[in-house]
Amino acid sequence: MHNLHGIPGLLGGIVSAIAAASYNSWNTTDAYRITNNDFPYYDALVYSPFKQGGIQIAATFISLGIGVVTAIITYFIVRIFYNFNSK
Repeated sequence: MHNLHGIPGLLGGIVSAIAAASYNSWNTTDAYRITNNDFPYYDALVYSPFKQGGIQIAATFISLGIGVVTAIITYFIVRIFYNFNSK
């Protein structure tokens, strides 16, 4: 199952973090750039590219940690209700 969801999810999280961190808004042209006059709280919602990349890496590893912890919990629950030594 990790080949279907785990590895692509981990690689996608890392690649998207690299892409977000390397984004340079000065090299792109927007048809309409939002400013503080249009939306006063814009700066509070937008992170710098490096910070956004770090947030995406953190979210990727938090998801990985949640997966590991729930797998361990599931192992112990299955072990309680299923006797692996019986034939």
